[in-house]
Amino acid sequence: MLAAFGKSSLWRMLQLVRLSQEQCYTSIMKYLGPSIALI
Repeated sequence: MLAAFGKSSLWRMLQLVRLSQEQCYTSIMKYLGPSIALI
């Protein structure tokens, strides 16, 4: 029971990290996209 809870919480943390990484990447591309297109 405790192991399953730990695994699910770890998986949830990984999902949150992945989501934040995707948001960070999209925001970076949103800011850098036009600059790269201008170069």
